[in-house]
Amino acid sequence: MRLISKDALGAYMEARDLSNRTLAIKAGSESYRSTIGHLRSGKRNSCGPKIAGAIEKALGAPPGSLFLVEMANANVANRQKAAA
Repeated sequence: MRLISKDALGAYMEARDLSNRTLAIKAGSESYRSTIGHLRSGKRNSCGPKIAGAIEKALGAPPGSLFLVEMANANVANRQKAAA
C-alpha cells in the first residue's frame, strides 16, 4: 500500500498526540514502530496492507484516506502493451 502523504500521516499523529511507538502499539504491534517512523520521515512510502489498515484504524482515519493500493509495475506495463 502506498502512503498518500507523509504530512497527512504526521498531522493525524500530532492531532492525536501519538508518537511512533504509541501508534505502533495502538495499531497492534510495537514492531510497526520503525515502519511508521520511516513512513513519517519519507524514507519509505509504502507498506503492507495489514499495517496500512491497522494504522488507519488506530488513527481513526477513514479507510483509504492515508494509503492507496499500489499496483506492481509489471502489471501496469502488461496493460500498456495490451492497450497498444
